[in-house]
Amino acid sequence: MTFPVKHFTHDMGGAPVLGDTAAGDFIGLLKACLVTGFNVTPIGTMTYDGGTGEVTVDVGTGHGFKKWQVIAITGADQAAYNGEHRVTATTDSTFAFVPPYAPATSPATGTTLEAKAAPVGGWTIEAEDATNHKIALRRSAPDATDHVLLVENTGYSGDSGVNGNFANVRICESFTDFATFDAVASYWWAASHRYATPEWLLVADGHLLYWIPRYATPGKRAAFVWGDIETVRPGDAAHCLVNGCDKGGAGEWDANDSPYTGFTTIGSSDFRGIARGYQQLPGEQPWEIYAIGDYLGGDKLAYPNPATNGFYVATGKVMVVEQASLRGFMPGLLQPLQTSSVYHGAVVDNLPDLEGVPVLFWLAMDSRSNAGTERLMAWRLDEWAPEVGA
Repeated sequence: MTFPVKHFTHDMGGAPVLGDTAAGDFIGLLKACLVTGFNVTPIGTMTYDGGTGEVTVDVGTGHGFKKWQVIAITGADQAAYNGEHRVTATTDSTFAFVPPYAPATSPATGTTLEAKAAPVGGWTIEAEDATNHKIALRRSAPDATDHVLLVENTGYSGDSGVNGNFANVRICESFTDFATFDAVASYWWAASHRYATPEWLLVADGHLLYWIPRYATPGKRAAFVWGDIETVRPGDAAHCLVNGCDKGGAGEWDANDSPYTGFTTIGSSDFRGIARGYQQLPGEQPWEIYAIGDYLGGDKLAYPNPATNGFYVATGKVMVVEQASLRGFMPGLLQPLQTSSVYHGAVVDNLPDLEGVPVLFWLAMDSRSNAGTERLMAWRLDEWAPEVGA
């Protein structure tokens, strides 16, 4: 069994550390989450309970695996134990999951039993320059566009020393090496928690990733995205988009700068580019999201909803519009109709009309200015729709 959508947070066991004193941490974080995984942990025992249908894995105190996290298990002689599983429960020394079928033997046997945070998969390293903190990543899915994600995590000339507060993130239509590529869109991403509490989220599938760190003096969160949308244009070969932030003056991210993205604002195209317009001619085009009202998490309903005492998320897709033309939909992204900080970081699988679908919530800014408001974003964690027009 595989899980196409995975999420990673700063507080998962063995999670990559996003520092604030040296460049390059963001490169390591991307590799760990997208390609290699992390938190490799020896397994003591794995036991299947036929009554509950769950496997209990004893890995010792401080393992750091969390409920809803997707883990990968290797080394068992019985195939049902191996592969990817979603964690259903944890204790200080164990975690549990539901295998795809009952294992032939319990407890599991094997010479070297190990668990780790499963990487997203479907991303490959095209090239890496560890000295200069650069990486190029390509998607391997047959229906992914040919665009390459190129990241340079060394900040810019005005950045404070070599802290690597920023990463330059590009969409490349072609890539040979770090000296030979055709970048069609180039934006800046926050790549350090400098001045703020070290907190971050990355949620992705094999086509697209969302990156939401907390950073800068105001200590707020902002959302960045790179990857393919669910295009509605038949034969669309260029539906890869990206957004970014204003890197500010001297790179100090002080209260006078506007270092956020305003991703949750509906109808804004600031610092957003899609590789080519719907006409497919060369050159990036601005894009914006359309949904209900002015913001994701825009308090369109009272919280809790007075009639039902419930919390609601719109089940329709969030549209991607460029030049007043519907280009497609944001993969996996849902629109909370209220914002309440109690949902930040929560995964809920009993939402109205989304029963059984795990939905992850996270706060992110609605403005590039530090005077903006953090509003709830939400993502399905089961599966994001395929490209509908590709």
